[in-house]
Amino acid sequence: MWNMYQGIQNVIVKLSTKESQSESYLLINSHFDSKPGSPGSGDDGVMVVVMLEVLRQMATSETPFQHGIIFLFNGAEENALQGAHGFITQHKWAPNCSVVSFQVIPFCYFSYLFYMLLVVFFPITGRNGISSNPDLIIALLCGICTYFALGFVAQFINVFRWPKLILLGLGVVTFIFCMIAVSEVGFPYRPKTNVMRVNFMQTKRIFYDYDGAVTHSDSGYYFIYQDRRSLSPLKDFNVNLTGLTSMEPDCDKYVMCGAPCFNFCGGRRRAGWLPREVSIPGDITLELLEKSVLPDGKTTRFEFKLTGPPQMNVFIQPVGVAKVRDWSFDRKLLEDTYEPPYVAYISYGIDDSPLKFFVELAKSDGDLSGPLMELGVVGHFISYEFERDAHAKEFLSDLPNYVHAMEWPAIFKGYIF
Repeated sequence: MWNMYQGIQNVIVKLSTKESQSESYLLINSHFDSKPGSPGSGDDGVMVVVMLEVLRQMATSETPFQHGIIFLFNGAEENALQGAHGFITQHKWAPNCSVVSFQVIPFCYFSYLFYMLLVVFFPITGRNGISSNPDLIIALLCGICTYFALGFVAQFINVFRWPKLILLGLGVVTFIFCMIAVSEVGFPYRPKTNVMRVNFMQTKRIFYDYDGAVTHSDSGYYFIYQDRRSLSPLKDFNVNLTGLTSMEPDCDKYVMCGAPCFNFCGGRRRAGWLPREVSIPGDITLELLEKSVLPDGKTTRFEFKLTGPPQMNVFIQPVGVAKVRDWSFDRKLLEDTYEPPYVAYISYGIDDSPLKFFVELAKSDGDLSGPLMELGVVGHFISYEFERDAHAKEFLSDLPNYVHAMEWPAIFKGYIF
């Protein structure tokens, strides 16, 4: 996948004393954006508050410091560190940052503690998808730590007057917790502490043939299963999942399974599709500016203009023996180590000008008369400035209180060129 951005904004403050002649700066960094639907209090609101307080204290302090400090509040961190990438590659102060302050280093120090490992791994494994069982990972971690801990604890059992009674007590405790795990008491989700992640998009799909005619159009919810149990915990509640099917059959018919995946496309074959009627708050437009055959007679060049919401995807799948020879994006993706379909993720901030790009496809036999590629474009209307329709609001209200829904409208258009 290739990541592209334009008009992404950062907030940067350089603090230094008047007498300082040093050209070496300390860089302290955090980000002010968050996941859709999240207040971002932990990631990364706490760190933003800490940085602001440090900035306030140092700006009003009478104690001089030798080197300058750069406070970087970067945007689009959730979009694969786009704001941070823009700073280190383009800003004039970036070469002067000799020291970078990492909050990861002290965190790794504390993570050697068994409890800290569990605190970290429990939430993370809840978004691994349905391909892996997080219970096995946690069980393996607990088993290994318990095995090494027993070398220090087991010998103390013989110190007691009734060691068999101690072993019996440990067995009873184990049995009790096993019963809790398989009962309603051990239900894994809690509204405030252990939420169930449900990611879905209210999707409109339109597919065109080689002549530009619409061959298929439908609407529905596209579910990305981040939780191991998929949607099974919702079946006992008043959530209408009638007609829920797998995306697998569409993978043989459409580029990228016809899935409006965001930047996590690996699980699209195991994703779910729930038919419904969708009102999309906007549109995405792909315009073919020019189609030309290059002088070698074996290569066709397509030039496009893409207009849509702040987050978009472009999927490119060559047809038959055709190969992408060149394009506007990073040419490293065209190396033999990468296989199609190719994925480009585009996002913009204050600069919302249309994206113009080209794709050159070549065929060794020189037959350029038929289809050369399937091209899919996706528009994501993530911001709550885009109104959700009444059906989506009703569906959200039917979800249990332990569910955290990360959702937004999206539109997928598939073309053949």
